[in-house]
Amino acid sequence: MNLKRIVLIIAGISILTYIIYAGISCIFTTEEDRIRAVLEECMEIIESGSRPRSVFITDHLTKDFTCSAGANRGQTPGLINVAWERGGKPTLVITGLDINISGETAIAEFRLDANFPKEGWLKGDHAYQMKTGFRKIEGEWKISSAEWEQLKGPDTSTPGW
Repeated sequence: MNLKRIVLIIAGISILTYIIYAGISCIFTTEEDRIRAVLEECMEIIESGSRPRSVFITDHLTKDFTCSAGANRGQTPGLINVAWERGGKPTLVITGLDINISGETAIAEFRLDANFPKEGWLKGDHAYQMKTGFRKIEGEWKISSAEWEQLKGPDTSTPGW
């Protein structure tokens, strides 16, 4: 057996292994995993501190999205940008995630810990009890609502703007 043939056999086995792994991963991805992925993508956008990237949060929101701050889908990137200006790029951590799915809707409840490093109105550690509504639209989970109760941190009920 020559070296070229051995390399082709190894490459073929590698490709076949990848295809099998990818297929198995898709089969075992649960709806809860898909919702977790949406939350993780939103956290990455918020933690990025990138003004141009903030508009991509709307990709994960339903057209009729509402939240505790009174913002709708179109206003959400602006709300994120104000938080960055007032508190800097946050570090976010989700704990105690509980997802309840009922058909094409779901509720995710969790604690969100956030730290804003910049001096000013938002500086410091914050904690929120979150209740986030999801709706499945064309096979994708989208956030339809976000409600929260502040558990810890400076009073942010009256923004310092």
